[in-house]
Amino acid sequence: MQYLISQFFTTEELNQFKSVIDKCTWEDGVASLDLPNELKINEEEDTRRKHVLKKNLQCWPNTEFFYSVLDNHIDFLDWTRARKSTEPLVTITDVGGYYRPHFDFVENGHFSTTIFLNDPSEYDGGELSLWIKGEEKKIKLEPGWGITYETGTGHCVNEVTRGQRLVCVFWSTSTINNMEDLYAYRYYDMMAKRYPVSLEDRTLQTFMNNDMNIHFREKANKIHRRYL
Repeated sequence: MQYLISQFFTTEELNQFKSVIDKCTWEDGVASLDLPNELKINEEEDTRRKHVLKKNLQCWPNTEFFYSVLDNHIDFLDWTRARKSTEPLVTITDVGGYYRPHFDFVENGHFSTTIFLNDPSEYDGGELSLWIKGEEKKIKLEPGWGITYETGTGHCVNEVTRGQRLVCVFWSTSTINNMEDLYAYRYYDMMAKRYPVSLEDRTLQTFMNNDMNIHFREKANKIHRRYL
């Protein structure tokens, strides 16, 4: 699986996070854009780019509440094995704003995440487009839901043609920094969960006789231990 779509905020948590955003200091600019050196832009395009960036205001909210949400997001943690995540960056994009096709900075980490903060009915355009398996996949999610994908994935944000797009983005570094090992870990972890140990009988014999759980769990743990 090239990406994970999951719910980060409940309605109550989303309202709490957005109340923090209201107190942000906003700045212009793109924090994570990494264009190839050969993609030079001429003076006319540079003027257009500066015009667009003024519409893409960004802020860094207080992080304590945000990290508490991540710490309890089991699906996200299982999929990324995140060791650390950057501070959340909130971006508000008005009509005419977009992000051109690019890669995120390698230094940002192994995974990029975009959490959608306002209702998709409030704006047109503004889809996050990812290049997945040779095809463009357009993503526009309900508020509180996010998509996590490998940082090396080419992507862009389509132009907003009505309303205002509000999202939160952040980047995560995985404990398992070899992607092939991480893919294997995910598989073994998924299989182990298919054969859970009974909570009604907690004897050591019952635990050790659950052959399928033990088999896959130890394979997952063996990979994880390499990176401790």
